[in-house]
Amino acid sequence: MEPVYMQSSSIWMSIYPKGIHDLLLYTKTKYNNPLIYITENATSLQIEEMSSVRLMSASHSILN
Repeated sequence: MEPVYMQSSSIWMSIYPKGIHDLLLYTKTKYNNPLIYITENATSLQIEEMSSVRLMSASHSILN
């Protein structure tokens, strides 16, 4: 069974905070730890759709 992730405002996009972590770890290993600048990491999300607890949880997941 596939895990269920939070849905963004776009029906084709789910929110998976660990995804950028996994991508950066893969890039570090595969390409000998290159210098990377992340200029944007966003999703289509209407803040009104999320409770403050879910928003804080998603932010915490991204930062840790």
